[in-house]
This record gives sequence, C-alpha cells and structure tokens, in this order.
Amino acid sequence: MMEQGALNGCLIQGFNLLAAFPDKNKAVRALSRLKYMVVIDPLRTETASFWQHHDEFNDVDPSKIQTEVFRLPSSCFAEESGSVANSSRWLQWHWAAAEPPAEALHDGKNPRQSVHASARALSPGRRSKP
Repeated sequence: MMEQGALNGCLIQGFNLLAAFPDKNKAVRALSRLKYMVVIDPLRTETASFWQHHDEFNDVDPSKIQTEVFRLPSSCFAEESGSVANSSRWLQWHWAAAEPPAEALHDGKNPRQSVHASARALSPGRRSKP
C-alpha cells in the first residue's frame, strides 16, 4: 500500500525498517511516497534518515522525496523503571539506571496525542479515533 502511494503517513516506534526488510530499495521507494513519517527511537536510525544522500550507502536524490520526517527521541530500557515479561513465564523488575538525555521522553510520556492530531491535520480526508 505504501509503495502505491495509498498511505499518507507512518508512525515507526523502536523499529529500523530499512535494516529489517530484505529489499532496502523497495522500502526507500515506499517511504518516499509518504507525506510524513514520525520516528520514535532512542537512536538515529537508517530509517529516520532514508531521505539523505550518503554516496553508495544510500544513493537517493533528496529532491525527489516528498516525505517530511519527524524524529522524536525516546529513552532506552535502562533509562526507565518497569517490568519485563516474556513467554518463558518469568517477570523481572528493573529500576532506571539514569535519566534520558536532553529531549528524550519515556515511551509512556511521548506526545502520541500530539502526533496523532498532527497526522489527522495532514490527512484531512481520513478520520480515526486517537
């Protein structure tokens, strides 16, 4: 759907799409057709900077990419207190080792409502509940 231009925007949280998908060129073409993309991640990922030309490593023409990218830094697991559970039926609690740097917010405190409101403003034909 994204590659055909059927989607206006995309919210990516904690996932590096270009590193995970087998066909990077197809993923870049698809991301290039979005109007906006919001990336919430503690690290600068390849996905968040897909529109930048980096010689042979990312040979794209930024003038042909219409996507506006918003990067919202978030904290990593060691910067927030919480529990971890998995399918092995164990539960583990951990305390925050440090505060997140600068503007980084915890996942629960990231401005999702603001992001959703901005996305609705950019996509006036589609309405969904926040």
